[in-house]
Amino acid sequence: MDTISNIQGMTPPRKLLSGHLRGTLNGSHTSVTDETYAECWSLDQTGNWQKYLQDDDGSGWDLNQSRTANTVNEITGISASTGPTWVTPAYSKAGNMTTMPQPADPTASFTATYDAWNRLVKLVDDTTTHTIASYQYDGAKRRVVEQTYTAGSLEETRHCYFTDPSKWQVIEERLDSSTDPEQQHIWGLRYIDDILLRDRDTNNNGTLDERLYGLQDANWNVTCLIDSSGAAQERFAYSAYGQPVFLDASFAPQTSSSSDWETLYAGYRWDNHNGLFNARNRVLTHVLGTWIQRDPLGLSEGVNCYWYVNLSPINNVDPLGL
Repeated sequence: MDTISNIQGMTPPRKLLSGHLRGTLNGSHTSVTDETYAECWSLDQTGNWQKYLQDDDGSGWDLNQSRTANTVNEITGISASTGPTWVTPAYSKAGNMTTMPQPADPTASFTATYDAWNRLVKLVDDTTTHTIASYQYDGAKRRVVEQTYTAGSLEETRHCYFTDPSKWQVIEERLDSSTDPEQQHIWGLRYIDDILLRDRDTNNNGTLDERLYGLQDANWNVTCLIDSSGAAQERFAYSAYGQPVFLDASFAPQTSSSSDWETLYAGYRWDNHNGLFNARNRVLTHVLGTWIQRDPLGLSEGVNCYWYVNLSPINNVDPLGL
């Protein structure tokens, strides 16, 4: 693979990520040339993004963004001197993000509704006012029903079945009222999100006719799918905070996953209808680089209830969203 993610700077002593780029690694493994993507961050003392720069193609900064945050680290303003101006989030009194930029188009917004336990239960596209997704949970906080909508009408009801609450792994999925599995997942013993394989019914005839194996890197990002013969079928790359890049077996870009693969960045569950990652106790928005809910454990991990893995996503993962 001729593209890599290269750390450009760390701020001691907490090793906060300040830069990330993608390009071609030179022969001595000391630098990246022919850059195709880059990001850069400036942070305040409690870890909020004060400035964010993004280069989409290696030709210079396409986005030069400034942000402000309040004393509880909620984003209060997003402006841009270069590139589009994104939607500024809004929050409930409980600290849940009720208005958020859409990951696929940050100039448009979603309205989010939460239950009494701060779990995401509905997303509405503010441009069309249509509901795009709704969710239901069991008593162990697991998301057991996922409903998706097209033009405001219910398109699919997906039922998810899990291992015991201590593992919280999806092992089977069924569609609507069918008792036949549409997907089954096998997980490894190395890690909670160690995905080994997925079997899928590709034509809804009750037979699991497709088997794909997930290959993961050191941060449990799924980077390649192979079939039973070992041949690559699809590949994935990511921004530092998880924006997926979909590639075919020959590294050619795709607009989405050709196999509807859902286990992606850090092993989290990707919702391809809205671009958010479900990480058990919380939901991650890669476009903002934050959780959309406060940490249920409060300030046990530092001074910011929204930051993702202490602002060091190259070195850390958070399998439980805590």
